Amino acid sequence: MPTPMTLIRHYIEESPAVTEAYLLAPLQQSAEALVAQLRTGRPVVVTGCGTSYHLALLAARYLQAVAGLEAWAVPSFDLAWSLPFMARDKLVLAISHSGASKATLDAVHEVRRFGPLIAGLSANAATPLAKACDLSLTFPGGWEHALPKTRIFTAGAVQLLRLANEAADAGNVPAALPAAAEMRRAMDEALAHNRRELARAVEAWKRYTVYAFVGGGPAWAVACEIALKMRENNYAFAEGYEAEEMTHGRTSSFEPDRPVVGFYLHGPSLRRVADCLATASYLGAPTMAVVEEGVQGVPEADFTLRIPRAPSEFAAAILAALPLQLFSHDISIARGIDPDSIRLDDRHHAYAQARWIFPPGTH
Repeated sequence: MPTPMTLIRHYIEESPAVTEAYLLAPLQQSAEALVAQLRTGRPVVVTGCGTSYHLALLAARYLQAVAGLEAWAVPSFDLAWSLPFMARDKLVLAISHSGASKATLDAVHEVRRFGPLIAGLSANAATPLAKACDLSLTFPGGWEHALPKTRIFTAGAVQLLRLANEAADAGNVPAALPAAAEMRRAMDEALAHNRRELARAVEAWKRYTVYAFVGGGPAWAVACEIALKMRENNYAFAEGYEAEEMTHGRTSSFEPDRPVVGFYLHGPSLRRVADCLATASYLGAPTMAVVEEGVQGVPEADFTLRIPRAPSEFAAAILAALPLQLFSHDISIARGIDPDSIRLDDRHHAYAQARWIFPPGTH
């Protein structure tokens, strides 16, 4: 039976085209203004919640490694109530797809008294976040109607990497992002070439409810994001782990009914991810490897997803997210759960949704 074209699947499938269109288009005027500020060398604090925080983690790493800037990612709640002084005389980039995340808006209002320039990245220029910031940027593709977000993560990561590239001294920093057509081709391949393996993995793993996703560098942020998608889409207990953290004791949680997914990308974390997955396999845990073309020495895994070779570890991590977004979605379908909602299809969770999770004024 073919997988239905849910909203989330639509957004995942259109991510390559949206990304290509964004890379071919000139930068927004507000994005050009942000790049100009980044080129002054001003330190940057990036903030967000959930998927937006995972994008903040990537943005900080891009700004550090590609643009050579001092940059930190801080969860919105911490920035609002514990660390607003971190924004003193810096540039703050606040990320929220809806532009209405209460913690992120609170952070913007709290840090303003410390004199930063504040840029907001949201779905459109009419969001509360856009109106509260000095500069307003919008995500490629605009609004995403499904509650768990997918396209904004992959296309948004490309957008943030492009901004870091634009801010870098091109003479000193190698290109971290492919050209538009090449990036689309690689994203299309990451989806198309893994469908059969994904179907096999979904059928074998649909009964499992505890998952670990392990990566290093940019892939760690992707591991955290896919774990969030698993929690949102199919209500699994899933976590994203940095490879070194996992190898320092967390391996004691490996069990035969707890799959472990490792990201094998060219970069310094490769060896430790391999150690982690080899340990998981030895202890009897189901395993999946997400392997970038050209990587050698990958331990045998139950399932292997393959992505094209990318010009940088940053771009490779974005490619690796795509098939795993599909995996999380398809697990939901296999378990009879609507992946477009976050428990909104279950009346038993309606009270928690309204009272604690998404009460009025928080998104």
